[in-house]
Amino acid sequence: MTQERARNAFGAGLFPWRKQPVETKRPERNPSFSARFLPFKPELRDVLIPAARADADLQWDAGLPIPPEPIRIGYGANPSEYVESGKRHQRSMMRILEDTGFVQAPGDRILELGCAGGRILRCFKDMAEECEVWGVDMSADAMLWCRKHLSPPFHFATTTTYPHLPFEDNYFSLVYAASVFTHIFDLEECWLLELRRIVRPGGRLYLTIHDEHSIDLLNSIPPEDWFYDASICQQVRSLQERVNLSDMAFDVIALERDDFFVQTFHHTDYIVRYWGQLFDILSVTREAYEYQTAVTLAKVPGDQRPGKAGHKPVFGRNPCLGDWLEGVYARNRKDSSQEANRG
Repeated sequence: MTQERARNAFGAGLFPWRKQPVETKRPERNPSFSARFLPFKPELRDVLIPAARADADLQWDAGLPIPPEPIRIGYGANPSEYVESGKRHQRSMMRILEDTGFVQAPGDRILELGCAGGRILRCFKDMAEECEVWGVDMSADAMLWCRKHLSPPFHFATTTTYPHLPFEDNYFSLVYAASVFTHIFDLEECWLLELRRIVRPGGRLYLTIHDEHSIDLLNSIPPEDWFYDASICQQVRSLQERVNLSDMAFDVIALERDDFFVQTFHHTDYIVRYWGQLFDILSVTREAYEYQTAVTLAKVPGDQRPGKAGHKPVFGRNPCLGDWLEGVYARNRKDSSQEANRG
């Protein structure tokens, strides 16, 4: 049977050999389940995946295909915005890393934890010629797409919410996770220990978090401007109505914890106090990733203790992505103006 006939017979290039779907359930809303992931097409009993090919309907940028809308998971209103947001966040990250003295060298290894469709990872295309660049995610759907369309030059693997990664000790010079620890509450310390295991001494971790500044920013957005991220704005506003966050000291807040994607907030004092027991905290940069704060960490050599060298974290605000709230209003005004002109 030719591939075209198979597509006509079984549909969309994903070939269930039995017509009847298998009844499946959404991942249980139970935080005690620690090895969850999002399987590929779980409703199908049998699947045949066609060989990789150039999809005529995909758009391209810099020699790499852009994922379809479901794989873009809401980043950008269109493929162009998706790509530009990845470039913006990667530039911001590299500038912050360089400010800590980090220099990427040929032969180094890079890992993105929670890469989804490779929005930021794709910006390392030039480095991938001389470095080993990996992306992992718990979405098997995203990882299948990435392996088919972005490998080579990148490498991908499906992982779970269980704090284990399939790499050797001291393997990477850089591990980054954008908007990942914003969704980790249970087993947070185990994830930090696992990242410490796979990063080489002197290597860097770049992790973005929701912190007290994020709460202030989200609380400052009136409901009519919640178009940017309505869900988290609503959650923070609802919490604020129950608890006056500005008057309450907290370490960690977990919202909608019964859901598969918890929203987690860390106070920066907590980050310094507890994460600083595992790593040297080099910098804490507000608005590094829209309303999220970036924490840059270094793994110290095995014969040293974090903070032993008297390292003090540098607190700052990202000049590249700063004034995030004003940017939200500016985009809203622009969208409203365009809508009025169309009307």
